[in-house]
Amino acid sequence: MSTHELQTKTKEELENLLIDLKKRLSLLKERKNVDPPSPGAIEALRKDIAQTLVVLNERNREFLKRQYIGKRSQTRGTRRRGVQRAGGKKPTGKNITPSSSINQLHLTS
Repeated sequence: MSTHELQTKTKEELENLLIDLKKRLSLLKERKNVDPPSPGAIEALRKDIAQTLVVLNERNREFLKRQYIGKRSQTRGTRRRGVQRAGGKKPTGKNITPSSSINQLHLTS
């Protein structure tokens, strides 16, 4: 199926076509051992599925772009950076536990 044909279809038609293509692909995979299909049949179906998904995703991306026009500049200054730690210092990595301090006392005596 050509990309031009896919672009002229509606979203519902594309979704129904995608479901149909996936069903046909699963049937071909099931029958692969019993009655092998032509060498390029599975690859052609995969390619059609990919083209259909590309057209659907392009439309979705265009729709979202139209929804968020002009909103980026409004929220840009209000974003917060990450929450800083209390005290502003990074931990040193030395974990002194009560048991380790007791062990140090026993070793030094």
